[in-house]
Amino acid sequence: MSVSTFRDRVVASREDLLYTLKGTDAVSGKKAYWILLVRGPQKDEFDKALATGTFNLEQYGEIIESGFGTAVPELTKTLLRRRYGFELD
Repeated sequence: MSVSTFRDRVVASREDLLYTLKGTDAVSGKKAYWILLVRGPQKDEFDKALATGTFNLEQYGEIIESGFGTAVPELTKTLLRRRYGFELD
């Protein structure tokens, strides 16, 4: 793992606040995925929003990766593992 910046170290230390979400992009209508680092104080609020199904991800945290498709590509998983030291399912 190569954690180089302060931001990278923060992300790497907060895997408990990391979510992989899949759905439909509101702008393009395409299937998409997002990897979201939820701000700690908003975790409970975010968990409630998950139950509603539609919400603005950036209201609850920082999108650290995203893309179109129904699954996170292997290359993205490898980059996240190298950069932050965690595995995605």
